[in-house]
Amino acid sequence: MTKRLHIQYHRKDDGRALYLYGWQAHDLEPLVPPAQPPYPPTAITPGTLNWHPLLETYVTTSPHRQNRTFRPELSDCPFCPSTADRLNEVPFADFDLAVFDNRFPAFVPADQAIPFENPALQPAQGKCELVVYSADHQATMGTLDDTRRALLIEAWVHRYDTLLGLPDIQFVLPFENRGEEIGATLSHPHGQIYALPFLPPVTATMAQSFKKDSKLLVKAFDKHRDLILDEEDGIIAFIPRFGQFSYEIWLAPREPRAGLWAFGQSERKALARLLGKTARAYDALFGQRMPYIMAVQSAPLRFEKTWHSHITFQPFLRTADKLKYIAGVEVTAGHYLKDVTAEEAYQKIKPLFDGDKA
Repeated sequence: MTKRLHIQYHRKDDGRALYLYGWQAHDLEPLVPPAQPPYPPTAITPGTLNWHPLLETYVTTSPHRQNRTFRPELSDCPFCPSTADRLNEVPFADFDLAVFDNRFPAFVPADQAIPFENPALQPAQGKCELVVYSADHQATMGTLDDTRRALLIEAWVHRYDTLLGLPDIQFVLPFENRGEEIGATLSHPHGQIYALPFLPPVTATMAQSFKKDSKLLVKAFDKHRDLILDEEDGIIAFIPRFGQFSYEIWLAPREPRAGLWAFGQSERKALARLLGKTARAYDALFGQRMPYIMAVQSAPLRFEKTWHSHITFQPFLRTADKLKYIAGVEVTAGHYLKDVTAEEAYQKIKPLFDGDKA
């Protein structure tokens, strides 16, 4: 029997939207702030979109993000459940999975922004959300159980459905920055979702590549048959030779799917399992939590017929004690260098996948 997804909407004291997701209805009452709301309602000055004429893309400037929460003590974690004495971002004593508007957004919906006095400035309009995977501060993508990761996938699907329906939004990107080593400022298990009014350059390039040949990833699976780590119910985990980071892993359906919303139930369950296997393999690789960037790459608007959805994991350790630093040629020219071959990475990671019985 297919589980039923329950979604509860809550409007926070500062006006921001909060969605609670679970396989059972959330029946807790919100906690009342002990005094004034911790985050008083304020209008947000949007960042600016600055056109880069040489690269033909936007650079966003958001000065208010300088004040965002930076590596708080555990007792001050804003994503942990609230108590009678402390009201955090999720004003409940417990929850399964929560999505809410970012308090320090790089992009702001047009109806919530303060307009610029200078008519030459173009506001960075869009939407930024936070996705808190669990009330457990110590949880990780790998330690969450399959049902919680399946809940995360359903939450992503719901946010795609909502955000891609907003005016002017062209692309929605769920992602996770994990680890202080790469600049993550909060250690509670969480990800983010950006809804953008334009296609960023990497996405635009991929969209055009898929438009030329919608079978690119299908062909890649054939060329990488010796680098496939696992396959479950039509979802493949493999190490691409063209990956830009050592030990990079991709998850993708064997047959093209425009986005997570097009995955069948068996594919979603398989993806939930493989997300866990991938995260656990990374943490086992060097016996420590692997810092990584994970991104869910679903189709931008108007590219649904040719896009092949995939999830990328880009890890930032190349040995147990050596971080991958972004080099000058990578930042300035976009040409990535890596120190480990795909074949070597496969030899080290494959046994970790095979030995994972979760």
